[in-house]
Amino acid sequence: MVKPGRIIALLLALLPALAQPAAAGEFSVEEQKLVADIRQKMDQTTQLLIYAYENEEKMDLAEMQRVLKGFSDLADWFEKKIPDRTYERRTGSFCVGSASFAWKYWHYTELYYKYKGAEDGKYVGAPRTLKGLKDRQKDLLEGHFWVFLKCRIHLEQIPTQLEDEALAPKITLKSIALIRRESLKLIDLIQKNKQNTDKLIDNQIIFHSEKLFQNYYSIYNMKIGEGSLFCEALVDMPLFVWKDYVKRHGPSSKTEQLRDDLYHIGFDFMIKQYYKSVTLCDNYVKKYKEKRP
Repeated sequence: MVKPGRIIALLLALLPALAQPAAAGEFSVEEQKLVADIRQKMDQTTQLLIYAYENEEKMDLAEMQRVLKGFSDLADWFEKKIPDRTYERRTGSFCVGSASFAWKYWHYTELYYKYKGAEDGKYVGAPRTLKGLKDRQKDLLEGHFWVFLKCRIHLEQIPTQLEDEALAPKITLKSIALIRRESLKLIDLIQKNKQNTDKLIDNQIIFHSEKLFQNYYSIYNMKIGEGSLFCEALVDMPLFVWKDYVKRHGPSSKTEQLRDDLYHIGFDFMIKQYYKSVTLCDNYVKKYKEKRP
């Protein structure tokens, strides 16, 4: 029986030679500070979210409002301090609004407890039942973890984006099929080890997902219409779901470990989004083939 790691290695050998990641150009002082500030504010948002989630039922309304002010200040920072929708290199613009989901999550939580049981003075749009609150919380927490993942992917790419685009080797649709197969195997391995802190598994996933990620701009440069966005998930999600979610928030985390139920809200949603992207990528690749027989 061929081991999963050996299968992945064989698939990698069939892919075109990968360009080595470009060396980052010099960052200005302002660029360095902005990226560092974004990461710091993300960490602060996560710590506040952990506190809020784990202490919701213990807080009085005054404490809830104090926490809400913290989320509001963080959301304002992400809206006002990051250059908005310029999508320029190193600006962090894909991280605009990244704390909005966390703020909305606690905004509706505070509203529910503030008006719970009141016959009048209800706030329009406030959850009316505990089930309504929990459903809304889950939706907003899924959105929060998703936008934070996308922000972290962006921060990883921006230093050498222009160089990596230029150096990316051309690949074929046959290569896409191989990348798809390897990506699915990695995601399956990640799901089986989402609670596993084994160093050998960690090394295996990091090694192969980083190799896979080097195809990112090769897919980007194929210009498969809107399909490029979904096909890119084949190569960025295995690496970042593992590195920036499982390792950051899972059982092995030393600083940002999430309670198990909260951890699974984010993880399960990311896996759902991954498989949705695979299906959409398949559809766009099929249309791409039909236009270029």
